[in-house]
Amino acid sequence: MGTTQLRSWVVVLILVIFWPVVYLAHADRQDPGPLDRLVLTLTAPVYNLMSGLNATFSDAYAERRNLATARQDYFDLWQEHRRLRLENMTLKARLDAVERLEALVGLRKRFEHHEWAAARVIAVGAGGVAPILTVDAGDESRVKVGDLAVDDRGVVGRVRSVSEGASEILPITDPMSLVGFRGEISGAVGMINGDGSGGLVAVGVDPGYPPVVGEPLLSRTLESTLPEGIPIGHVRLLETEETTGRLLVWITPIRPPRQVGPMLIAVDPERPDDTFRKVKPLPLGQVP
Repeated sequence: MGTTQLRSWVVVLILVIFWPVVYLAHADRQDPGPLDRLVLTLTAPVYNLMSGLNATFSDAYAERRNLATARQDYFDLWQEHRRLRLENMTLKARLDAVERLEALVGLRKRFEHHEWAAARVIAVGAGGVAPILTVDAGDESRVKVGDLAVDDRGVVGRVRSVSEGASEILPITDPMSLVGFRGEISGAVGMINGDGSGGLVAVGVDPGYPPVVGEPLLSRTLESTLPEGIPIGHVRLLETEETTGRLLVWITPIRPPRQVGPMLIAVDPERPDDTFRKVKPLPLGQVP
């Protein structure tokens, strides 16, 4: 008896709950009657509440999903930009290497009567001003101490020591390095060495024949058959010492030593290993 009454009440409760839904599904929405209006009035707040909650959650979910999609798109774009940037840097490095090699080939053709040894920098010493450059050309290439090393822009330095399979280059920015020069415009001559700060300085230039500011300086040598006319740098400043009256020529090198890449070494097989060829001395002020 109790179970039958419970089932009856459950059926009544279901009918009471779902009756408005069933009724509204069959109601005439175009011309609702009094009972239809009553049911719509009672169920409208619930419907509006459910619609508002549904719209709020839908908008929040859509906004969150759009934000996640935008973040993923930004990350993908950043990765693509990074990949393209790395490819651009790689292509620029390869293009720079090709241009340097082409310039070296042109230099070799220009001085084809000289003997050259191709070299590549394999190690750079300590120091930012004049680091020693180790290259992969040694005794087998007939390189000797004092030979001139040049890259695609001009003079890099001189060979300091030679061993089997390698040699060390003393950059021209080192204070102990000496390279003869000739002014391309003025014809002034002298010797260049490093100034200790990454630049070059020429001491002993004839004050009567000074170079011009901004003038390119070319290599000039009298001690052996090393090539002449290779760029060394350009004149940055002329200064006269007040105490001695000497003319100091401050020069900007063609390239810092740490930026040197492939190079050529002008070898002189006939030159003795321990000295340079003897030359006739010049008048005072015209130091080779």
